[in-house]
Amino acid sequence: MIVDQTEYETAAACMVAAGELAQQYRQELLGRVGAVFARREPRLQAGKYVRALASDLPRKNGWQIAEWVGDASPDKTQRLLNHAVWDERAALGVVAEFVAEHLGAGDDLLAVAVLDESGQQNQGT
Repeated sequence: MIVDQTEYETAAACMVAAGELAQQYRQELLGRVGAVFARREPRLQAGKYVRALASDLPRKNGWQIAEWVGDASPDKTQRLLNHAVWDERAALGVVAEFVAEHLGAGDDLLAVAVLDESGQQNQGT
């Protein structure tokens, strides 16, 4: 198979466009989810945490996430995960609404993976 420079450039352009679209969607979703937090600090930390989880970090443990987001230690993220006051049900509703709103919008069909608490593989459409 022969691959010329044009194909590499096209692939790179598609990757950049997809990354920009993902960042736009992530920012929009984080903006909506921000309302479920009682305080500003956990909302900001949640944004940093989500960006780290979506990043290309090879390992995503507390220290590496803290370093990647610019925190001195993982304490802020641990506080977010263990003690922050936020409305979990409202967050689920916001995310579900966001996905339903953007699923199949226009010509851009998006795939969605759904996980349930059982951890069992489910079949179906």
